[in-house]
Amino acid sequence: MSVAVPSPLSENGAGARRGTVTDRTATTPDAALVFALTAVGAPGQTAISAVIGYRLLTGWLPMAPALLVLGVLARRSALPRPSRRDR
Repeated sequence: MSVAVPSPLSENGAGARRGTVTDRTATTPDAALVFALTAVGAPGQTAISAVIGYRLLTGWLPMAPALLVLGVLARRSALPRPSRRDR
């Protein structure tokens, strides 16, 4: 995500430069899950591996068939074209 941030180097701070803001909301539940697993006795490396595996299975693996279907539908021109108002 890009945001305009006031630049202290511009006159009166009125200028703005482009900057990026990172979204940390995805890492907080993962860190909490690692902490919870280590709190109940799992070794740290095992907890991290389990969380990465969980993330792969629930987030990234389902995207593979979806991308395949999207490619097939795009090749067959089965996807609706956006209207001029949507652009």
